Amino acid sequence: MGDVKRNHTVRQGILVGVLVLACILTAAAVWLTRRGKGASQVTGDAYYAGRFPLEAYFDYSQRDDDWAGNTLGGSGDTMASSGCLTCCIAASLKAQGIYDHTPGELNRIFNENGVYNENGAILWAALEEALPGVHVDLSDDTSAASVNRMIREGRYPIVKVKRKSGAVHWIMLTGTEEDGFDITAMDPIDGYVHLSDYSNLIYGVRIVSAEKGIGQASAGEADDAGAAGGDTGGDSGHQPTDGSYNNPGSGTDSIAINPDGTCLEERFPAPAGYTREVAPEGSFQQYLRRFPLKADKSPVLLYDGSEKGNQGAHEAVFDLPVFDSDLQQCADSIIRVYAEYFWSTGNQDRIAFHLTNGFLMDYPSWRDGNRLQVDGNQVSWVKKASYDDSYETFLLYLKYVMMYAGTLSLDEEGSPISPDQLKAGDMFIKGGSPGHCVMVADVAVNGDGETCFLLAQGYMPAQEFHVLKNPDSEGNPWYFTKDLSYPFLTPEYVFQEGSLKRWGGF
Repeated sequence: MGDVKRNHTVRQGILVGVLVLACILTAAAVWLTRRGKGASQVTGDAYYAGRFPLEAYFDYSQRDDDWAGNTLGGSGDTMASSGCLTCCIAASLKAQGIYDHTPGELNRIFNENGVYNENGAILWAALEEALPGVHVDLSDDTSAASVNRMIREGRYPIVKVKRKSGAVHWIMLTGTEEDGFDITAMDPIDGYVHLSDYSNLIYGVRIVSAEKGIGQASAGEADDAGAAGGDTGGDSGHQPTDGSYNNPGSGTDSIAINPDGTCLEERFPAPAGYTREVAPEGSFQQYLRRFPLKADKSPVLLYDGSEKGNQGAHEAVFDLPVFDSDLQQCADSIIRVYAEYFWSTGNQDRIAFHLTNGFLMDYPSWRDGNRLQVDGNQVSWVKKASYDDSYETFLLYLKYVMMYAGTLSLDEEGSPISPDQLKAGDMFIKGGSPGHCVMVADVAVNGDGETCFLLAQGYMPAQEFHVLKNPDSEGNPWYFTKDLSYPFLTPEYVFQEGSLKRWGGF
């Protein structure tokens, strides 16, 4: 009898053990699902100041009354139910200054151009055709290093996360908090959030930008647009081929770039049939042509000494120092070049730039010892130092200009010009927060009076000033005014008609 009881007890113990093991395995499976199988754990690695305005976090809600009921193609899904990815795309394009569409407007464009498939998923190749100059990066590198680099470069990555219900959702990353580096994001449902609200787990990443990425969309690749469904995106090449955007220089032959050239006029010969006109002594054109360039194939460095993520946009790098903080971005770089020119030619009294609020911050006042007093949006001069005309004080002046000026103020200082008026120092500019601007660095003309030109830019985060490639003319960085039309594509930005201007300080 005792043996029977013992055997029964053993069998009972085995059964209990099996049940316990099953419970453990079930719990582990649930934990793995919630933990994020196939996801990357991503946390911020440094402080990246968010440049996306706080109020804008709530301008891209998929539940906004103006578009909540609008459908995604013929799927029957609506913006309210499944429009998070469309909202994020609108926000990212606006944040980068490429296009300024509300989610409702963008959804209309997508509907009119067949960007959604029958299930309401976004067809990325169709998106590139519907938005001239926009490129999609489907590389899907969700590593922490890659995502942090995208944030640092101001590319506003759109990432796939999962809500507590398990539904797929898309949010746009905007920066990191100064304390703890928690990654901030624009959520089309909840507004201002942190990636930690989604357990710092990322299941996919998409970039929409004005530069060609490393994983463009092929014709059949799509992503479900909203908080339901999966991802069928991949990694094969696609470029728009219908001529929907325009690059001056299309079809031109490459030129012989002189790698030993130490300045613009030595490094970049004029194209066949074009010649550089003689620049007057002391002119801005002469100054730029002779400005030192770094060695051929030099990378563009950021303000902290690290290399810029996109090294495919430039043809040469100016040997112009960058302040060791995130100040000297696009407009700031042009401001510095203008100011350095006046300083080097003994025209210091001409150095003056308006701040974003309209205040004229002139260098002579700064040199005399006046400093800025800021009260809200009001700025005035206050005498705080003695006269100092040293170069160090000049550089300090530029730092303060860069703090309070930008594309908005530089745009206001410019006047529209036509392409046949083009000369060195002119700009293609879009004022905004952020906007962007590039500067005409050199020009050459042919026998018919037609002009070709080189472009240079700084960008965000703060980085070295560099000569741009022509993205539609391999090996030839020159652009041609006879081919100039809009939208005008540069390697990292698309400019619209009316963007060509001349600075008022010349």
